[in-house]
Amino acid sequence: MICTINDFKIIEKIGEGSFGTVYLALFKPTGERVALKRTRKDGTTEKVIERFKREAHIMLRVQHPSAVRFFGAFETETSLFIVMEYVEGKTLSSIVWDSSRKFIQDCFAANGINRNVEEFLANNNWKEIVPDFCGALPESNALRHFVELASILKHLHREKKVVHRDIKLENIIIDPCGHLRLIDFGFSNIEGSSNSSLFETACGTVNYAAPEVIKRELYSHKVDVWSSGIILYAMVTGKLPFFHENLQETYRQIVNDEPCFPSHLSPQMVELISLLLTKSPEKRPSFDQIFNLPIMANAVQEYSDLVNFLLYPPGHDMTVVCDYGKIMKKVSSRAQKEKLLKEFLL
Repeated sequence: MICTINDFKIIEKIGEGSFGTVYLALFKPTGERVALKRTRKDGTTEKVIERFKREAHIMLRVQHPSAVRFFGAFETETSLFIVMEYVEGKTLSSIVWDSSRKFIQDCFAANGINRNVEEFLANNNWKEIVPDFCGALPESNALRHFVELASILKHLHREKKVVHRDIKLENIIIDPCGHLRLIDFGFSNIEGSSNSSLFETACGTVNYAAPEVIKRELYSHKVDVWSSGIILYAMVTGKLPFFHENLQETYRQIVNDEPCFPSHLSPQMVELISLLLTKSPEKRPSFDQIFNLPIMANAVQEYSDLVNFLLYPPGHDMTVVCDYGKIMKKVSSRAQKEKLLKEFLL
């Protein structure tokens, strides 16, 4: 079957990814809805093209229930495309901030406070006005999502030697079944690869960046551990731990300040977040160590079917879009997928 861009019907734009625009599309031959990430060639540097190929290669390597499924990659005369699973649901960003807004609005109304909610959130000074702010999610829900996030990051770090480098609320979707899905591997890289010099390069989003990134030091997979701590903090407090309208002040907070914890959090949750947000990368625990904490035990047991489970079990068929020849084929093994995409990815 010949595959061209004409085999896809673009339905709507659904977001901006790293160095590309993401569309919801229909793959006409099968009627399957997919997400198409497009990177234009016009004015694109070789570095951007290499980053695109690296993203496709890493998505091919990563097979995990909490990762968006990779279907393949192809190119036209004007653009490069990654074809991946369309994940329905809401971003964790919208869940956290919508919940926070509603809580604050209700609190203001109940206490006769006449203040703009958006201004309140922007100033990030919840403790002065709402000292008992209970955050966006109950601890049990937040911990469940964190276990799924920690599971895929542990898999990336230990099994695939991949560092995501852009863990943030906007790159996480909670699907209709309530499970976490990690999307957008545009900043990801492989530890110990020929491109390992990129680990000197500051990338990702400032509010989620680890101190060693802010200080322009060499860094490792421990930056993902830090970012996961930011995610967990946001879920249980409804705010980011380090934020200021002045970027330099945000930098200072990340490097020097400790996070402020509201009184409603359990001591176990405070301990977990504090460990994740350890300033020194050498002292910051790995996910192997995090999973040994008592607070993780029940959540891990409850979702053990997701931890260390590969998304594509043996015999599972998957459609792969091949760049060369633009052929659509059904393959069942990772080896076949790698063979089909090798010419493009290398």
